[in-house]
Amino acid sequence: MDNETIIFPSYIIKAFCLLEEKGFKAYAVGGCIRDFLSGTEPCDYDMATDAMPEDIISVFKDYKINRNGIKHGTVRIIIDGNPVEITSFRCDGEYNDCRHPNNVSFIRNIESDLTRRDFTVNAMAMDKNGKIIDLFGGKNDIKNKIIRSVGDPRKRFSEDALRILRGLRFASKTGFTVESETYKFMISCKGLLNNISNDRIRIELGGILTGKYAGTVLRRYKEIIFEVIPELRFCDGFDQRTSSHIYDVYNHITYTVEKTQPLPDLRFAALFHDIAKPRVFFYDERYGGRYDYHAEISADIALKIMKRLNFSKEDTVTVYNLIKEHDTYTKAEKIPVYKRISRYSLPFCEKLFSLQYADNEAKSPNAYPNRSIYNRSISSLIASVKAESPCLSVKELDINGHDLENEGIFGSEIKHCLRLLLDKVIEGKISNSKDKLIEYLSKIKCSRNYMKDKKYILFDLDGTLTDPAEGITNSVIHALEGFGIYGKTKEDLLCFIGPPLDESFMKYFNMTHDEAVKAIEIYREHFAVKGLFENKVYEGVEDLLLSLKKNSKKLILATSKPGVFADRILEHFNLMKYFDLTVGSELNGDRIKKADVIAYALEKAGIENTSDCVMVGDRCHDIDGAKKNNIETIGVTYGYGSFDELTNAGAEHIVNSVSELEKLLIGGKLCPAQ
Repeated sequence: MDNETIIFPSYIIKAFCLLEEKGFKAYAVGGCIRDFLSGTEPCDYDMATDAMPEDIISVFKDYKINRNGIKHGTVRIIIDGNPVEITSFRCDGEYNDCRHPNNVSFIRNIESDLTRRDFTVNAMAMDKNGKIIDLFGGKNDIKNKIIRSVGDPRKRFSEDALRILRGLRFASKTGFTVESETYKFMISCKGLLNNISNDRIRIELGGILTGKYAGTVLRRYKEIIFEVIPELRFCDGFDQRTSSHIYDVYNHITYTVEKTQPLPDLRFAALFHDIAKPRVFFYDERYGGRYDYHAEISADIALKIMKRLNFSKEDTVTVYNLIKEHDTYTKAEKIPVYKRISRYSLPFCEKLFSLQYADNEAKSPNAYPNRSIYNRSISSLIASVKAESPCLSVKELDINGHDLENEGIFGSEIKHCLRLLLDKVIEGKISNSKDKLIEYLSKIKCSRNYMKDKKYILFDLDGTLTDPAEGITNSVIHALEGFGIYGKTKEDLLCFIGPPLDESFMKYFNMTHDEAVKAIEIYREHFAVKGLFENKVYEGVEDLLLSLKKNSKKLILATSKPGVFADRILEHFNLMKYFDLTVGSELNGDRIKKADVIAYALEKAGIENTSDCVMVGDRCHDIDGAKKNNIETIGVTYGYGSFDELTNAGAEHIVNSVSELEKLLIGGKLCPAQ
């Protein structure tokens, strides 16, 4: 760019003039000159001057002044509403913390000031008339798209290790390449990044990720990225061994990042979305590489990283949920999309759909051939939400908690009822008017209290029919001790009741899939002999089963526990006689997901009309598995799931005791909440 085309904004000209009128030299410095010469409009301006800090304050005494940086010679001035940082020429003392000089000395010449700067492209100064001082070849490096250290790169990075990440941020923003000698010392000094605050690491990472050339930087300079996010190293070179992928896990991640919108939370979610894949991988002869639970466990790993890097609560929640939900696709139809938006928000779902789009675009071109049609359909539905502004949140309902209390609904039931009413509004079954909502509510008095008669009753085992806490936790303790993990109490391990064991070992103890398989083997050493019988039947359960059989119900056990163990438990407690069919997982790990167990049970029982069925369980896995098979659900809170967990999972009915369960299964209703 020619000097004649460089025109400073009026407020910068004003700063030049005020300093020069008092006899001081003044220059625009740093990033604004780099941006000018790169053909980019600067977003902010920094200046340097031979005026001492107190002189700067005097010159701009009629303006709003921020003195926070005055220790290092920087004064922030607000001129015509625009912030300008003006710093006295200085040279830096020794650096002991790899970040800040122990002291600074104020000097009178710009040349010495430029010598202390990080990269040649940032070590230029320009006077009011457009004359550039370029001592280190910055203009030439911009022309050649190179990032090069000023002077000795080892010294520059030893002084301030954050310059390593800053160099990558410039590369991500501009597409420049880090010069080989500079990168060599970035690598040799990367360990010094451990001395940098986690907040600064997070900020620079965010800058890298949101740059136009983020994907290229993540691939080209991955050793630096692995230094600050070591969890990603395991993804590098990890062959996914599936036809839907053409890249290893890390390269897939980088291409996903660059295909998402450049929003910090979305790009961080893309960076972490598959980070657990190497941990959960196992090879299936029929399907190739499998990554069961990778979304949930990736979210948990990301949560630890975000805590380490001091993410805000809002960003943590958003990134965590984006990762957790990224592998769960919404049917490209109005009601499913609207319901998903209602459970989160429109901005969140726009980010989620963007992440899913990018995730698919970073796979094999032959994978999901209809994805372009799906993406267009999702985009069209999002546009309709924006155009129509439908009721998609409980707050937008023409009814509130006080209205429900007047109808005899109290406590935690209110949340469930409002959610139910919102779903019915979204489905178009009732209009969003107070009269219609109350009319609908008065007919059902909350759906949990009423259910049509069902012929087939599917039961979960643990936490629904029996309380297995002692046997499961003792067996988990035995497994953990086999890995040298001691000191866990039974209360610490109640989270193992309900979900599949491999998921829990990977999630709560950072095990790989192979380690989880080994842990399950050790677990079963105790469970098969003692843990099975360290168990008890919930009070009233046998009477319930007897009553159901007398009422000609068909009872099916559907559990993620291995079927051989489930059968032994039922036989031990003399409950097997009540069941027409029992289905569990296989000891080899097949059929462990609740949806697969239920699907197999329906097939074995020859059930085609699922409207004759209801699933009874205590955890979200039971509800989710049933919903995937189009089966109505009853959540029980006397087990190990909470009312909120069951409500959020979408249970149509919730009971608090075995006696309530019996009333609902046989009589079809409960007493209305009082």
